[in-house]
Amino acid sequence: MTIGSQRNLGVRVGFVSETGRRSANEDYVGTCLGRSGVSNRDIVAAVADGVGGYKGGREAAELAVRCFIDAYYSPPRDARRTPPGVALAGSRQ
Repeated sequence: MTIGSQRNLGVRVGFVSETGRRSANEDYVGTCLGRSGVSNRDIVAAVADGVGGYKGGREAAELAVRCFIDAYYSPPRDARRTPPGVALAGSRQ
């Protein structure tokens, strides 16, 4: 397997999370070992604290990790073509 410029790179991913004093663990971990056709963006991992005890903490943690990984692999946006406010306004329609 070739990941980016690394031929036969072996990667193993694992994680451990503890609940602590709360009754439920709402942390979220995500990894991606590369996407085909994307150069210079090989491996990424992200961790988010689920803010246990608050409604939707687990979902917020997952959303943060997934959005981070998606943004990491997205091509850079050309700021001259799409101002940030225009991109956000278009997504609400």
